[in-house]
Amino acid sequence: MEPLQALQKSVGIVGCGPAGMATAKTLLRKTKDISVDMFDKKELSGGMIRYGVAPDHEDRYKSFIRAFDEFAKTNKDRLGVFHRREIEKEALSEMRRKYSAVVLCTGAQKQKALDIPTPNTPLIWPAAKVVGWYKNQHKESPPLPAASHVAVIGGGNVALDIARMLLKSPKDLVNVSPEVGAALKESAVSKITIFRRAPRPETNQALKELRDLPDTLIAENSRVIKQPPNNRKTLQIETPVKIEKIREESGKIILSVRNTETQTTKDITCDFLIVSTGYELGSPFPLSFSDNHFLHDGFGRVAGEKNLYAAGWCKTGPRGSLPHTLADATQTANTILSDMKQSP
Repeated sequence: MEPLQALQKSVGIVGCGPAGMATAKTLLRKTKDISVDMFDKKELSGGMIRYGVAPDHEDRYKSFIRAFDEFAKTNKDRLGVFHRREIEKEALSEMRRKYSAVVLCTGAQKQKALDIPTPNTPLIWPAAKVVGWYKNQHKESPPLPAASHVAVIGGGNVALDIARMLLKSPKDLVNVSPEVGAALKESAVSKITIFRRAPRPETNQALKELRDLPDTLIAENSRVIKQPPNNRKTLQIETPVKIEKIREESGKIILSVRNTETQTTKDITCDFLIVSTGYELGSPFPLSFSDNHFLHDGFGRVAGEKNLYAAGWCKTGPRGSLPHTLADATQTANTILSDMKQSP
């Protein structure tokens, strides 16, 4: 893990997602006196915008990744990018000895588990596994040909992305592998029910895109939001609700759902359940954290650790858009440069 160049200062970055990319670009653009090495366990740079964005949204982010790849080529004398290099506790300690500063840009890597017992069955998948399937990261297909009713616990962007992918007309599919495309064409899904803890603003862009799906009736509780003349599919949003119990009976998943406003409870049966409850830090490093992020001083310095910094979701928690992440990473990079000036 030697720095690329024997410059006075060197920075090691763990993670080649948006936060890592923005940190590296800011550091190298603002000074000629440092070198930067980046390490990522994946085969390619991009993090969540490469591996987590729904296929029909990929084109929005390709230019961002291309711009970084071009930047890396132009600055190859001071920037090293190393893939398939997973940094864990021991490797981080080594990095901290060898680099003037180390920046953690590891994101939120672990999906949150439900707080109730869940049957161990192939009829229940975590959202990350569904995303990994349609992003062609593994070959196991969900049981879509036998599932007319799919339920999704969680109403964040990932949940809405999954709903959109499963309800979309096969002719409108883009950026999917032939295998995924064939599975979606054979899908029997005609209804998706999303369970949300709190109402979602109707102005949300992801919900707007669901409204644009042709031939899909959309309802929130008993209120119809959209009813096309020839609706063949249904998106039902149940909110605000809490899932009290999940059980499997006779090849079906049955959810006991309580409305937290009316306190009424009902059972809803589905053929396939997707759990999309968000992400948490999931870090292998023995560092202090709270509210799903490393503790820090507000500017990127990890609490109680010399020359160790954080940027992106591992600093802020899993929230915010790409521009928010880029601004946060720029703040951390500026903090590093300020600290280096004060301790030459």
